[in-house]
Amino acid sequence: MTHLCERCKVLELNDQRLGGRKTLNDEGKESLELPFDQPDIDGEGNIPLDYQLTDIFPGFPKLTTTSQTGCDFCRLLKCAIDDFVEFEGEQVVDISMEYRWSQSRNEELGLTGLFVTLKLADQAVALQYPTSNRQQSLRFIIDGEPGECSQWLNLRPPLIAHALHPDNLTMIQEELNNCQQDHEHHLSNTARFLPTRLIEIGSGDSGAGLRLILTDSRMRRKAPQYIALSYCWGSRSDAETQFKTERGTLADRIAGFSFDSMTSVMRDAVTVARALSIPYIWIDALCIIQDDGVDWQRESMTMADVYRQAHITICTPGSSSCHQGFLERKPKSIAIPFKSHINPEITGSYNVRVGGRTIASNSIAEGVDLTYDELYHGRSSWSQRAWTFQEGVLSTRTLHFGSFELSYQCSSHIKSESGLISYGTEFEIGISHDLANAPARHAMWNEMMSQYMPRHLTHETDRLPAISGLARIMDHGPKDYYAGLWRQSLVVDLCWIRYADDISPTDIKDELLRRLENKQLYVAPSWSWAVRRQNFEHWIDINDYRDETRSVSAETTLYGLDPFGRVKDGLLTVRGIVVPLPSDIVRDSSSGSLPDNRYVYEKGRQIAQVRLYWWMEDPETGADLSMLLLTSYLYAFDTARRRVRMGIGIILHPSKTSGRYFRVGAFRTERYGFGLFQRSSYQTVRII
Repeated sequence: MTHLCERCKVLELNDQRLGGRKTLNDEGKESLELPFDQPDIDGEGNIPLDYQLTDIFPGFPKLTTTSQTGCDFCRLLKCAIDDFVEFEGEQVVDISMEYRWSQSRNEELGLTGLFVTLKLADQAVALQYPTSNRQQSLRFIIDGEPGECSQWLNLRPPLIAHALHPDNLTMIQEELNNCQQDHEHHLSNTARFLPTRLIEIGSGDSGAGLRLILTDSRMRRKAPQYIALSYCWGSRSDAETQFKTERGTLADRIAGFSFDSMTSVMRDAVTVARALSIPYIWIDALCIIQDDGVDWQRESMTMADVYRQAHITICTPGSSSCHQGFLERKPKSIAIPFKSHINPEITGSYNVRVGGRTIASNSIAEGVDLTYDELYHGRSSWSQRAWTFQEGVLSTRTLHFGSFELSYQCSSHIKSESGLISYGTEFEIGISHDLANAPARHAMWNEMMSQYMPRHLTHETDRLPAISGLARIMDHGPKDYYAGLWRQSLVVDLCWIRYADDISPTDIKDELLRRLENKQLYVAPSWSWAVRRQNFEHWIDINDYRDETRSVSAETTLYGLDPFGRVKDGLLTVRGIVVPLPSDIVRDSSSGSLPDNRYVYEKGRQIAQVRLYWWMEDPETGADLSMLLLTSYLYAFDTARRRVRMGIGIILHPSKTSGRYFRVGAFRTERYGFGLFQRSSYQTVRII
């Protein structure tokens, strides 16, 4: 029996008060019709509830009190806020709610969700400026067991408790068959590639039958199908207890091991492989010798082929650790009682379960509600892990096992178990277009890397190895590759800039310079975006720029065997124009200027917008800093009769090694700034 506090009793829907009436659906059965149109992307058409709560983070004292005194929804709401809402400092939080009456079963309108809006404001600011806030939204998904109540409210069927339900298996098999027969992106294994090792899964009838096998030429000629697993190891303690292959256990793994000896995520993956009658599976922890550095480097060089040639890749957004499975679903939900005031004989309940944060989308604009997994995969541990990025992108087709829903993905489309078909960007669900198209390839690489770089790694030195498979298929050789940048587009690739909102007071100048000098923590040269985990973008278009250098060349020294992998140093040599900063760096206080924009000046005019990679004072001293011009483009200011040339370049700081510099920022000239470089001469500068 669900208990609701007085505030939460507004969740008990009154269909008569909402102006509802009885109608017959396409099946000739009674259902509720409400005087609401399909909701739009702004929520117009939703059903607002008389619910208002103002609480304080941290602690949420009001919500905590009602949770502890027995309100089931307050407890569910607080759990969802803890899981999905991000806070910075003490916040005043205004909470409101509205039901969503939108496209449900059979494309007819029904009760599909509950939207909770949280308006957040810094506590000190909120007292003085009550309208100053930012907003986050949570979605709770509504469904119900078959019966009169579900028919009346046109509820979706309840969550399937086990992901490998017969209906889901049928959908997967049909999609696999269609992909192999009809889709142009289907890759035939003409090279007869197989990973060095695979796990033979056996039938599972006896509970045993698993063993690690070494593939050979005879096996490669047969080219058997195998599944690849993409998952999260989890915390350091989880990783330490991971079931794995090491030099001391290699013979035991080849001899055979039991199903129960594996971690939960492995057991679920083997269960999927057996259900699909695919005889082999590749799992990194078992198929790579984990304490053998040479084997790890050698096998990591084959990642592009391991995932591209897999029959399908299992991806696990619903699991955050090797000890957490993904097949059994345990939603957080409560049942809300319902009794129709139009037809009192219709009684029952509907389930309200946590869906997660929600975002605007075209589908929502069209009144189609998506689950948490479809809307916000990026919140999962799997989607934030660096290694899984290339694993998903390289795969020809994937199965995503989310917390609440399974989806099949290939370059043609995405199909969820609910039957919804959608379309992702190319690198979200596999690379299949012509990589020989240089501009398109360059744009795709930069876009992929900008999405990859914010992801997390246990060892930051894996930043380049975790994309070596992607680099390997970019239609360039290893001699063209410099720690994430390419020789063919080097001057443009250097024009990256760290997002301003990615820089915080914890980014301290002296600490950044110490890290750049520390060879033990070396990840990449300072001129590569791979130097640190960060959000970045490019300030120049490869199709619209002028090279302002006389020459640019780069070189890196490999750390190990992989020519696209880890490096231990790098050198960028540029013959270009270098000038000292003409002034300190100051914030523009004029009306309409963005607060994070900082500039250098000459004779009272803005010369260039400057962004350094540490938290800047106001003013920030320009001593020891210089500007190296790399590229330029023409830009038409609103009041200009002709286009003005704008320059883009990087900010340099001397290193402790004589004649060598670190890149510590970037700049873009303003209307009067390019002339500063036209008055200067070329010189050679070396950046490490």
